[in-house]
Amino acid sequence: MRQIECKTKKTNAKPTSARPKSDVIPVVRPDSSEPHLEPATPLTSVEILGSLDWRVRRILLFLDSEDGKIGPAMAEICRKLELGISADYATKLFKKDTRIGFREYGARKRLMKAASQLAETNLSIKVIAADLGYNIPQAFSRRFKFQYQLKPTEYRRQQHL
Repeated sequence: MRQIECKTKKTNAKPTSARPKSDVIPVVRPDSSEPHLEPATPLTSVEILGSLDWRVRRILLFLDSEDGKIGPAMAEICRKLELGISADYATKLFKKDTRIGFREYGARKRLMKAASQLAETNLSIKVIAADLGYNIPQAFSRRFKFQYQLKPTEYRRQQHL
């Protein structure tokens, strides 16, 4: 993994990673108030029943009903659900409660759907990518490999063994 050094001021700060750590995310289970680490997959409504703000809960339920498609922007969701808060505040609240960003949640949700389609169907990678809103199949493959550490074709081959 590459490291980026800060060149602005000399401090004792450690270099930051060039890529975000996406291999694990903290999840709060309904039966526990302590977060623990899990593989990087989107939170589901079952995993988030606990201590979430009611607005975040409604947003998650709405996103889960979208079935992995690229959903509307947060502003449109706030309007549709009549949450009474701005899109900026809803995004901050979402990140605070779920510990994963709104866009990242959607991307991971789409990749989970792609993984299930790769394992369960013989659809081409181009068709799966287009179905999930990726206009460029290479962008889909790059994102998939980043998330699962396998190319989509390798993932499919591994699932069919």
